Amino acid sequence: MSKVVCDNCNKEFKIKLKTQKVKDDVERVYFTCPKCKTEYECYYTNDKVKSLQRRLRGLNNEYDKDRGKNYRNNYETLRQMTIAKNKIGKEMDILKSIYGQLDT
Repeated sequence: MSKVVCDNCNKEFKIKLKTQKVKDDVERVYFTCPKCKTEYECYYTNDKVKSLQRRLRGLNNEYDKDRGKNYRNNYETLRQMTIAKNKIGKEMDILKSIYGQLDT
């Protein structure tokens, strides 16, 4: 994991991701400064996001397997990967806009 510096106390530490159930299938992923306990929110996820991420990993594996062999298939796979990434980003933004306000 990467090292970061806390904005609050300036302590450098390694990120240890934590997950907190928010509601139904929605989870909040965050990390905490070990010194001052300041929480840093990373993202929100749910079953839909996790499914899209699995799909994206499968597409990435398909792309890696066919790289340099089948250009037409590679193009289509890249197009589908872009669509999946955009859907993941939009869904995470929606979740953050709904549930991110609850933490303040």
